[in-house]
Amino acid sequence: MMRVAPFLLAVLAAACGGPPTIRPATPAEHDGLLAQCRTTWAPGEWRVVHAIRSTLPDGSLGAFVGVTAAEDGGRASRSMLMSLEGIVLVDASWTADGLVVHRALPPLDAAGFAEGMVADVRLILFPPPGRSLAVGTTDDGNIACRWVDERGDFVDVSLAPSGERRVVAWSADGTMQREARLSAATRGPFAEHVELVAPGARGYSLDLDLLETE
Repeated sequence: MMRVAPFLLAVLAAACGGPPTIRPATPAEHDGLLAQCRTTWAPGEWRVVHAIRSTLPDGSLGAFVGVTAAEDGGRASRSMLMSLEGIVLVDASWTADGLVVHRALPPLDAAGFAEGMVADVRLILFPPPGRSLAVGTTDDGNIACRWVDERGDFVDVSLAPSGERRVVAWSADGTMQREARLSAATRGPFAEHVELVAPGARGYSLDLDLLETE
């Protein structure tokens, strides 16, 4: 909890302030900055395993193992949430056609749980859907890129000089949905540690430590 709390406070403050302004890159800078933003995600097909610690709205804690595989050249994914004993609690696939839940054990079979789990995974590990809307820098000097989908929802990626990256999902009205902080320390293209917060009355936080990659 002590490691998550400062990040949670920062997320709540940012949620109140809305999305940051991105100062547009010059034509000469644009493609290079966009390419740097895209290095946040691994291309192609891969598999990762994370140790996950969760903090729920009521303050209860949980510990799990998460496994995600990129399929179809990275255009699809399959994610499993497992107990520490290896029991598959939730198993879901995502493609351009939508979400398929293969397995969900109570109480994790509640409406929206698998969808939220996959949304977390997609935010951390996969490029956002939609088109590039803005590329440039923020007031704090970070490189920043913004993508918007057909519904008007958008995702911001920012790269700090330290190497830390933040990926933030916003609704079309500028309400923060999720924010992930990816550590500067990496194993290949994958962050060694990720902190994710979903703010709001039903908000939660996750700490993910990378265990395996292939």
